[in-house]
Amino acid sequence: MELKRDWMWIPHPIQLWQPAWIAGKSPIGDVTVKTLEGRTHRLPKINVMKGELTGGVAQRIDKKPMNRLVLDNIVEDLVDIDEISEGAVLNNTRMRFENEQIYTWIGAATRQVLLAINPYEDLSLYTAEKMKHYEVTAASVKTPEPHVFGIAAACLEGLLKQNRKQSILVSGESGSGKTQATKQCLDYLTFVAGSMKPEEAPKEAGGGRGGNRRNRKRRGPAVTGAVKMVNAGGKNSIEEKIIMCNPLIEAFGNAKTVRNNNSSRFGKWIEVYFSKKKRVSGARIEQFLLETTRVIRQAPNERNYHIFYQILQDEGLCRDLNLESAESYRYVNQGECLEVTGMDDAEEFDATKLAMEKLGLEDYETEWCFRTCAALLHLGNVKFEEIDIASTQQKGSRIVNDEFVKLASKLLHIDHDAIEKVLTTRNVKTRGETINTSRKKSQAAGARDSLAKAIY
Repeated sequence: MELKRDWMWIPHPIQLWQPAWIAGKSPIGDVTVKTLEGRTHRLPKINVMKGELTGGVAQRIDKKPMNRLVLDNIVEDLVDIDEISEGAVLNNTRMRFENEQIYTWIGAATRQVLLAINPYEDLSLYTAEKMKHYEVTAASVKTPEPHVFGIAAACLEGLLKQNRKQSILVSGESGSGKTQATKQCLDYLTFVAGSMKPEEAPKEAGGGRGGNRRNRKRRGPAVTGAVKMVNAGGKNSIEEKIIMCNPLIEAFGNAKTVRNNNSSRFGKWIEVYFSKKKRVSGARIEQFLLETTRVIRQAPNERNYHIFYQILQDEGLCRDLNLESAESYRYVNQGECLEVTGMDDAEEFDATKLAMEKLGLEDYETEWCFRTCAALLHLGNVKFEEIDIASTQQKGSRIVNDEFVKLASKLLHIDHDAIEKVLTTRNVKTRGETINTSRKKSQAAGARDSLAKAIY
């Protein structure tokens, strides 16, 4: 009976499109429709509606024809969908997502495009057994079940069999799961083409993370397979080092935003090298477009980079670096968000330090990283006041709380007077000579922030 009805996609304030069937038409051209939930809506002929369909906003109502079969035939490859439309694609993806099927192929035969929805919770989809399954089926099965390992397996197959360089592009909006997808691809490559034994591989890595949809069971931003691999007895193999880069990169380059608790605030270009024996032999990670402004300023309900809050959880380190609580520092308290639900900064700091150790950083290098971060926290608290320059009629500035300059200069091993001079004065070159002029209060604050960004 339903198949004989005339169906259409009509707007939905949250899902964008919802299916409905035409229940009647008026003499003046208005259309009455019923949704799957049994709700009745009238769509006026003039195509303008204000109500629950549009979230209470008057707007043009687009009515799109619909193939009823798309509601019954949920496919794992969008190429096979019965209707190509926004409503059909979104409905298919949503129905799969509700069944914890977060991946959908767009062309399974080529295994080149995979659509992923971040579940914001742990799913048992990333075990060593699952990696072994895709290693075995990569060559024998033309259309394997959609999975991020399927993309990695296709790349590895192209590299090893065709001897051609391969690329994986991970794209999406903030909170869509790009960081996790990247780590899962690296997990697969280092497992299948590495030298580690299956029992040393990550037993289970999280399905996705980022926003605030559910209370997650994850330990934190970077602790997927990395720490588990080390705990399983890894011996600083090259694949272990590649995986252990994640906690370190995320500590210094990820932060909480309003949309994502572990948002990467920079771009990553990762190269994985293979030997003539077709085994992983090394990797290079290059960062670009780091959001340096976050070091000095955060929007409401957002945080600075994770590393600052991690350091502030270590009481012994705080004593050594003359640090107090996070509430005391301007560079980390502006967003009024010092903690993140489901994230333990102290535990994350342990993962960061472990990653530094496994990657071969010397103790003095690790110490220098932490000293620099602490110096920035002190530097951010430096305040200025406006003064009159006696020899001129111009305004200048001077530091009000010099103790923070002393702490920063000590940690950075920079002369105190040199920092004070660069913050409150500047050199201007004119006609072959250099003139030292005073900075105004606002200019001095800008110099302080610029210095902090440059150091980070």
